[in-house]
Amino acid sequence: MKRYLSFAALAVAAFGMVAVQALPADAQPRARQSQGVVTGPKGKTTNVAREVVREPGSRTATTTATGPNGGTRTRENARTIDRQAGTANAAQTTTFNDGTQRSINREATKTAPGVFDLNRTVTQRDGDVNTQTGTATVTKTDTGRTVSGELTGSAGGASTFNRAVSNEAGVRSVDHTVTGTNGGVTAYSSSRDRATGVFESTRTQTGPGGQVRTTDVTSERTEDGRVIEKTVTAPNGETRTSTGVFTVTKKP
Repeated sequence: MKRYLSFAALAVAAFGMVAVQALPADAQPRARQSQGVVTGPKGKTTNVAREVVREPGSRTATTTATGPNGGTRTRENARTIDRQAGTANAAQTTTFNDGTQRSINREATKTAPGVFDLNRTVTQRDGDVNTQTGTATVTKTDTGRTVSGELTGSAGGASTFNRAVSNEAGVRSVDHTVTGTNGGVTAYSSSRDRATGVFESTRTQTGPGGQVRTTDVTSERTEDGRVIEKTVTAPNGETRTSTGVFTVTKKP
């Protein structure tokens, strides 16, 4: 059911390690709800409900997926930014059908112009905690920004990441690469056209042994929501496609 939780958020710009999108300080809170049904590769359906609330300096999103057998999984995301203090935080909590939880908390603190200290803590369902710390450097470009950095885990071993974001002619493009401690590489690229409402992304995961897993997503705007198609290609070449149809309602 994990993949269904992300379905409703696929067309939303991802939270970077050092930035949170937020409303102007004098803006009023905005809320948006979406309801949809995701049909998996075997024809089974999952109902997905999502609510997003944006306020000055913060954004919260709650997504609940109910599977064909009645099992539920809820994911809560809360993101805040304090530009004056130079801090940003993103907290994610997933509650599983049996009541157990998994949480991820990310913090970024500005230490110099374009330089941030990073902290990432993951608490597993069994209570096991892993913490990563590191730094990131942000460089502005003519069309956006680049971010590069390194994270070191509490058990040792470092992972590196590079991210480039650009905005040209109404199209927002993201390219992101992460190299893990075991040598595995995840490469992600996406584009969103504001005029047409089309979002496309590709995620390629290459394991340390060379095995490759690819996820392709296409999201198209409709009159009252979105249609999203997600195709996963396994290392053996087998493909699985899921389709979600969502209705979006904006609240004053």
